[in-house]
Amino acid sequence: HIPIPLLEGLASIIGLRLSRNKLTGQLPVEIANMSQHLEYLYLNVNSFNGSIASQSMGHLHKLHVLDVSHNSFSGVIPDDIGELQQIEYLFLND
Repeated sequence: HIPIPLLEGLASIIGLRLSRNKLTGQLPVEIANMSQHLEYLYLNVNSFNGSIASQSMGHLHKLHVLDVSHNSFSGVIPDDIGELQQIEYLFLND
């Protein structure tokens, strides 16, 4: 899992790459509050499971790249991903 205190302390970060870290559990909802400046978020090739919470991505308005591929998510793609108006690359496969 991603430690919540880690996310809360990253208020000015523009990029976060946590790929290939064997992270497990559900994607924390707090990721949406991590940084309003976040442009790049790579969470691919981990073992996240469950659904992507509908309120977990929509506040990341400056996000250009979102890669959550190669995890074990289930359920539907949340509607708020459609609110990511700056998105250029979106990886949801596998």
